[in-house]
Amino acid sequence: MFILVDSNEQATNPKVLSRMQRVFPNLQITQLPFGDVNIVLDDGNILAVERKMPGDFLGSIGDGRVFRQVEAMSNGAKWCVIIIEGTFEFTQNDMVRIGLETTNWKGSSVRGAMMAIQWSGCPIVFTYPDNYPYVIADMIEFCNKPDIHRQSLGRKRIVTFPPIELKEEIVSAFPGIGLKRAKALFEFAGSQHDGISTLAEALCWVSSFPKIASKSRPEGWGDKTVTNFRGALGLRDDEYIDIKEEKKGTKKNGKSKSK
Repeated sequence: MFILVDSNEQATNPKVLSRMQRVFPNLQITQLPFGDVNIVLDDGNILAVERKMPGDFLGSIGDGRVFRQVEAMSNGAKWCVIIIEGTFEFTQNDMVRIGLETTNWKGSSVRGAMMAIQWSGCPIVFTYPDNYPYVIADMIEFCNKPDIHRQSLGRKRIVTFPPIELKEEIVSAFPGIGLKRAKALFEFAGSQHDGISTLAEALCWVSSFPKIASKSRPEGWGDKTVTNFRGALGLRDDEYIDIKEEKKGTKKNGKSKSK
């Protein structure tokens, strides 16, 4: 097992590094691509930790930084977590208070952001600053022995904010598509069919987009995007996807040539 601490922590938070070294004397300092601490676990997987102070956590919600950080950790590590050194509370009129200072943050906004992060697969843990390295040690023990805690584990989702449907994940994973275009596609397909669209129906629409003027397509689905997507599906210029009803009432998908 290796404990890697980002070099930025040494430069800006020497006290944090000192606390870490008392618990992990053999830690190594290096420039990390994501997180403040990376732990290479016994099985070779990575546990990534992002450390926040309460005020920094709130600020990172406002500028979207925390979502990008969690996305990067999730893409590069099997396990990821945000550890907040300190705490905050919600006042009677649902404002966020840190210590004796009431901030301008609405409690509902902060809770919404926290739920999106945690439901997407990255827990948020509060602790006193002195306990920060010990919380990391607990997480290392958990991640190194997942079988012991198997009853508490479920399917780990790909991080999105908020979590998205599987059909949107599939389309967004195509080169050059992304979540925004995927959502626009399903909204467009749904508008043509009682507000509901399946993956098969959405693919049918994409295959027929060359016949539809660009201004009438969903946002982001220009000619280049459509051509690349059709190519990824293996469609030739004269091929389109169609849905046909079988005699038993089931649907069958397949390619068809235009006439």
